[in-house]
Amino acid sequence: MTEMVIQTLRQVVERELPDERIIELDAQDCFPEDLIRKLLSPDVGVHLIFIPEEVGGLGGGARDLCRVSEEMASIDLGVATAFLAICLGTDPILVGGTDEQKQHWLSRIAGEGLIVAYGVTEPGAGSNVAAINTSADPILDGEGAVTGYRLNGTKQFITNGGVAELYTILARTPGGLSFFAVERGTPGLETGRH
Repeated sequence: MTEMVIQTLRQVVERELPDERIIELDAQDCFPEDLIRKLLSPDVGVHLIFIPEEVGGLGGGARDLCRVSEEMASIDLGVATAFLAICLGTDPILVGGTDEQKQHWLSRIAGEGLIVAYGVTEPGAGSNVAAINTSADPILDGEGAVTGYRLNGTKQFITNGGVAELYTILARTPGGLSFFAVERGTPGLETGRH
């Protein structure tokens, strides 16, 4: 399975990313969104390596992901970083999501090729996750049941942030730190460049 994904990756890169384009992307400090979307498209599906089979992926493990990432990095580190950021953004759902959340989000990531971003870093909390200030306040219905959360805070240095369709955002709830899946277009969500 891994070798098949790597072979497909090589074919796409040979067509879509000649050396001249790599140099141009670096010189212009451009994010290769078209290439990333091509790699996530149904005819390529390189991201399927880390998605479980039951939701439309190939069910690969860490070793498979490492091999594919290593191949990508040998071609272009920027492309590899964007790909790994998608994997990282997907991890909170894979590891901590309910069965319903996994079915909903992972099947969409697999089927639609969503670009995902991992929203943890903040101006005052880089590697010190305990210093996260983004809050998630419960929204209650008339009977006191939680119907959702209102997130409030600022993130920075979010790889894929300007192009993602889905963000996994770490925020502080009354019960502690939790991740929230937030879709592009959600009222109040503002994104930067990349």
